Amino acid sequence: MPSSVNGDSGSDDERKPTEHEETVLGKRSLGASALTAEPLAKRANVLEGKALRHSPKDEEREEEGREREREPLSRKVRAAVSRLARTMYDKAGMKPDETSLSYLDGDDEEFWSSLGIEYDVGDMYEQMEKAGGVRLRSTGDPFITKLVIGCGNHPYEYKAMGEDSKHAHKDAYTVDKSVSMSPTVLGAFGYTNLAPLFLPGVFEQIIFEGYSPVDSAATLDRQPHLLADLATLLADDGKLALPVGPNQNVRTVVARKKQGRIEVMAVLKGDQPPDMEAAGTEVTEGYLKSLVPNAPG
Repeated sequence: MPSSVNGDSGSDDERKPTEHEETVLGKRSLGASALTAEPLAKRANVLEGKALRHSPKDEEREEEGREREREPLSRKVRAAVSRLARTMYDKAGMKPDETSLSYLDGDDEEFWSSLGIEYDVGDMYEQMEKAGGVRLRSTGDPFITKLVIGCGNHPYEYKAMGEDSKHAHKDAYTVDKSVSMSPTVLGAFGYTNLAPLFLPGVFEQIIFEGYSPVDSAATLDRQPHLLADLATLLADDGKLALPVGPNQNVRTVVARKKQGRIEVMAVLKGDQPPDMEAAGTEVTEGYLKSLVPNAPG
């Protein structure tokens, strides 16, 4: 089972989008052919360089990353990733996942290769200092418009079970706190400001996989960047599926970014018909807290 990104939920049950969630979110092609001239222009514009975002050297770094995939990672890079993975937990104020971290202590070449690291040590330390997370691979492709939080790309942790291909997420960027999940970005979404590690305003779909990020009001209070980062990353009219509540009683707030704010489209629970009563309501901390208990479930 994937490790919970928030680290606070008492359940290890993996949670996947329901049929209703997929229907409301829409099953859209993420390829270039699905993009019109207008969003293409918008995506070209966001590539203008900003500090932690994507410099003109990104293509060079990606090529260097492909070269690194063909060669064993240096001891220096491995030691840096190991230190940074532990630092990430400290910055997020979370208890380390020692099972995941144990992968960093060995010499399993297949594991290290699965990370596909494209950045040098200096870049990764800068990212950790400013964002509390690490971009293991480039996130600069404006045609990748889906973000999966709580999983990785071909998670190494699933390989032994033969389940990694079911979580390839080849048309998406991924975020997870567990390095063994082979995420694009190693970090605890919501707990630190990870938005600068991605292009802003390009994601047409953001989903959470395997866990409920808001299982209680107390958990939400520990994630000061959750809503702000979601608003930064969503494209205009981009859609979000946000699980809310303890895993045994989870509801999903399906929302859309409209004129700079995130608004509810529907609230889903299991296979029940979508609840449209809150449609148009802004997704705020107060609104989310109205849907959850005060303590972790």
